[in-house]
Amino acid sequence: ANMFLGDTSRKFVQNGNLQMVVTSLIMFLSNLFGNNPALEQPLNSVMPKCQPLACVLLHIQALKVVTYHGAFGGESLKPLQIWTPCKKAKALVRSRPKQLHQFRKLTRRAGAKYSGNKGALKASQAYSAQFGAAVAAVFHMGR
Repeated sequence: ANMFLGDTSRKFVQNGNLQMVVTSLIMFLSNLFGNNPALEQPLNSVMPKCQPLACVLLHIQALKVVTYHGAFGGESLKPLQIWTPCKKAKALVRSRPKQLHQFRKLTRRAGAKYSGNKGALKASQAYSAQFGAAVAAVFHMGR
């Protein structure tokens, strides 16, 4: 009903929406000046569906690359979506790893409710050297 903007009466939601608007501006200007902007979000994030970001991604002809941090030696599976006009970013696509037991869980389940595992979520913010090298290699190749 409100275009994925959440409960806009809450301050943290307002701040998140403002960050999305700033990201939209940065992505647009970066592309305008010939750079290869990229936005990484968890796969379940609705941020790329929000306006004005959705319009910017369409305008810069960004493609959505789905990959898994766990496929790059990460401690958690962490499904990711990466939005970029850099067509060579398709090289980052990885299938979902099959050995799920080897990854650190980012959520806990208590009955029908899910909750984030704060320590694991904080640790998952850091990317593996393997993932960083793969991203750097793609963007070094250019559009």
